[in-house]
This record gives sequence, structure tokens and C-alpha cells, in this order.
Amino acid sequence: MKKMMSVLLLCVCIGIVSGCGAKKKTVECTVTQTLSNYKLNATYKIYATGDVVDKVETVEVVESSDTSILKQLETQVTTQYEDNNKKYGGTDYKITNNGSKLESKVTIDYSKFDMEKMVSDNSAMKSLVNKKNRLTVKGATSLYETMGATCK
Repeated sequence: MKKMMSVLLLCVCIGIVSGCGAKKKTVECTVTQTLSNYKLNATYKIYATGDVVDKVETVEVVESSDTSILKQLETQVTTQYEDNNKKYGGTDYKITNNGSKLESKVTIDYSKFDMEKMVSDNSAMKSLVNKKNRLTVKGATSLYETMGATCK
């Protein structure tokens, strides 16, 4: 029995030291903006372990009666995500345009994303990452809040 308790205590200590049990959490940021010729509704779900972001799922919906604006935004967003995925990886996206609504669904898996290269290419990103170049929850939420989002 003593031996069993010793093994159990050792397992608990290893779990604590190794960080096993770091809390998983989800933060959701939302923003709605109405401009003269379109309306944006966006939701950003940040999935994290402790203070490190594992993945972000984004849904952005732009509504407009001006089809040329939607087409222009579609081209810009598609180009941006294609370029980012080629440079840094980890990005899956789907963009649909039904003529009055443009919807982009994007998932960035930060275990597959080259954040070190992103920080090297864009020095402003340095304030959003930790010492290991991992995106932090605080960094991600501050980025979305800068765009006018509210995060909970």
C-alpha cells in the first residue's frame, strides 16, 4: 500500500511539474461595424491552453447591396489568406459570396503556423507573442480589440 501511495504521489508531482493540466479556455471576440456601403459582423473564437493560443476560428460576414464592393473584398481576403498560408502555413479558409453577402470562415492552427517567421516579417507582432514566439491570449484579444471587437 505504501508503495502504491508513493507511485501515485510521484505521478501527481510529475503532472504538476510538466504542466499537465494547464487549463483549456475559449475567448470569444465579436465586432459589428456599419460603414456607408457595407456592414461587417465578425466572431473570433480563440482556443488556448493556459495563456498560449492553440487555434483561432473566425467567421466574418459582410453585407452590401453593392456587388462590386463584395467582389473587391472577396479578392482582397482570398489573396491575403492564400499569401499567409503559403508563407506561414496552418490556415484553412472558405469564402462564399452570394451577391449580397460575403462570408469568410477561417481557422488558423498555431501548432502548424510559423509564428517565428511572422514575427520576423512583421515586427509589430512581437508584442503579441511570448518569449517562445507563441501567440498569447492577451496578444490576440488586444489585436481584435484594436479592430473594435469586444472580447469575453
